[in-house]
Amino acid sequence: MNRIEIRGTIVPSAYDNEYCQRYIERGIIAPESAFRRALASASKVEPVEVYINSPGGSVFASYEMLNTVKEWTKSNSQSMTITVGAMAASAASLFAVMSGAPIKAHANSKFMFHSATTETWAGPEAHRDSADLLEKINADIKAALISRYNLAPEKVEEWFAEGRMGWLSAEEAKACGMISEIIGSEDAPINFSAADLSGMSEHGLAVAALIDVAAVKDKTPETPAPQLTVEEMKLQLKAELGVELQNEITAKAARIKELEASIVKHDELAKKLQSERDKATAQVAAVEERLNKLVAPGLTFRPEEDEPSGWKEALSRCDNDYTEARKKYPAVYLSFMRKNTK
Repeated sequence: MNRIEIRGTIVPSAYDNEYCQRYIERGIIAPESAFRRALASASKVEPVEVYINSPGGSVFASYEMLNTVKEWTKSNSQSMTITVGAMAASAASLFAVMSGAPIKAHANSKFMFHSATTETWAGPEAHRDSADLLEKINADIKAALISRYNLAPEKVEEWFAEGRMGWLSAEEAKACGMISEIIGSEDAPINFSAADLSGMSEHGLAVAALIDVAAVKDKTPETPAPQLTVEEMKLQLKAELGVELQNEITAKAARIKELEASIVKHDELAKKLQSERDKATAQVAAVEERLNKLVAPGLTFRPEEDEPSGWKEALSRCDNDYTEARKKYPAVYLSFMRKNTK
């Protein structure tokens, strides 16, 4: 059987990216595009089970998942079932009940329905438009609940009142026809009479432990752990995201320090190179000064007709004798040194 899991907050496809992949893998968010991709790659010869454990999320992302299921149903002969884990709340319960697929739930599963909510950053008219949209969404969900299940209209209206929520246990969901099966429901306890116990003893059956079922029934049940509300789960998600972002900020700060240290080393090297350049310039100036002293003051060299055109030719004429070429062609040598020491 193909199994597709919807874990965490249902979000639009914009969150289906490389950065958010770790949150998808941990079951913190569930992009609708990831669901569409998983359903498209499911085997065509095996039925599909969609497992839901989600506090809800985006209504329109849930709608897109529903549209995908409807298209898949048209082109596939295989069946689809939905299994609810700890909870299917808000947009997640909307997806479950409007999918048209049979729903199974665990004995401790919970379903939650409430009025759609949104945020609007604009003037009065935009707020009225948003309110109109919310009423249309609520009307669709309420109509589906009342028409499909044995639920009193006034009860459903209470769930969708401002600030209210409607919670259903697995037993309540089965009673109204919302789910077809409760997974893991406990078997009825067995009561042994005194005659039964006597018969076991006579046949040599050792009973390690016997539970007084009546006493268990009379025992006050333990108070169940409180369920997190949607807002509490959102705060928890923000806290986890904050830790991840803080770790990234710390890593980037360390990298910035490394780059700053590298820049300091680069600046030191640049200063050293500049110092070497200044020394070389000073040495060239000293050589030029010495050359000027070797030439008589006021003496101007005029190239003779047979004077070499450059220092290379001067060396060639003197059989590459550097000293001889400098003495014989001082003007060429001086010109060569000035050109190559700038």
